[in-house]
Amino acid sequence: MTSEREYETNTHKGWGDLSGLCRIGGIAALLLIVYSLGMMVQIVILGGQPTSAAEAFSLLQNHRAVALLRLDLPTVAVMPLYYLLFLGLFAALRRSDYSNAVLSTALAFAGVTLVLATPTALSMVPLSEKFAAATTDAMRAQLLAAERR
Repeated sequence: MTSEREYETNTHKGWGDLSGLCRIGGIAALLLIVYSLGMMVQIVILGGQPTSAAEAFSLLQNHRAVALLRLDLPTVAVMPLYYLLFLGLFAALRRSDYSNAVLSTALAFAGVTLVLATPTALSMVPLSEKFAAATTDAMRAQLLAAERR
């Protein structure tokens, strides 16, 4: 009969000590909290996302830095921190329920990857330049429709 302590040390021997991952996950969580607070301040000061494609194109032409901030470019920059956060959660929870920890970490990684794969504010920059250079209303309408996809 093995004691609980021996069971814990023998379970998942190949993983070793993952306390470093827990620490990295905690740091990522703190950075995400700071980012969230910063985004709240930014929304109050600069406003939220533009309500229409025409407004976004106009903002990109006149105030590119403000437009990229309002179009959530910083979100794309900090999204990889979620990988570290969920790795830290896995390291912390793997001993209590290994299969659920693996499943939830895999699903979180898939979700973060899907968010990162979506078009970002940077994909709107060339569209806004084409919109500004468009000479007919038909071309402008076509570019506005392309942005809504």
